Amino acid sequence: LLALELEKMRTLINDNFKSDLNFPEIGIRIAAGYRCEEWELIRKRSGQSQHTICAADIQPVRCSREQAVKILHFVFSKYSEYWNGGLALKSPSKQGNILLIGFLHIDTRGKRARWTYD
Repeated sequence: LLALELEKMRTLINDNFKSDLNFPEIGIRIAAGYRCEEWELIRKRSGQSQHTICAADIQPVRCSREQAVKILHFVFSKYSEYWNGGLALKSPSKQGNILLIGFLHIDTRGKRARWTYD
């Protein structure tokens, strides 16, 4: 289910944006997918993450960082209207001298949940 939805999301992105780096398509990178409970616990997390069931954190690729941020906000807005699962947005941040573009979290929990990461 999640793989099919990510493909729909990629189509939505490419129907609404053209790569500002002149690539034929904008892609989606899965920054985080399935994580086992043991990994979650090692990382000092609760072990109850949707990533232990079915979730992905995604980032647009083959476009500039500025365009990727616009795409993340666009997809979050569109999916917030109807997605029956978890949806979260991590806005850009700096880690030292590196600008992180953020990511969009999507999961298939079967009930609506929305949040943003600080």
